[in-house]
Amino acid sequence: MPIDRTIGNYHDSSNARIRKIGRITGPAAYVVGGESVTPASVGLGKLEDFAPGSATNAAHTTVYHLCYDYATQRVIWWNCATGAEAIVGANLSGYSARFEAIGY
Repeated sequence: MPIDRTIGNYHDSSNARIRKIGRITGPAAYVVGGESVTPASVGLGKLEDFAPGSATNAAHTTVYHLCYDYATQRVIWWNCATGAEAIVGANLSGYSARFEAIGY
């Protein structure tokens, strides 16, 4: 398996990177292509890694896999049961997931 070491600082021993941990909550009306998450929205100037976990609601009726698209700076919600992107206009405000963001 090839490893690309050109993305960010492969090993940061200088402590120059900042690590943010938080929770992302779903939108009241999902839009195609996902929800915007910019470096500024997580308190960073540059975002090198955004790693969201899976999102569930309190009843655990549906699980969404969250993916970050670095090109568009958006989090796309994928329904694990169907394999499809969340339905446009879907109310996902009852769903949340933890995330880790790394940058500077």
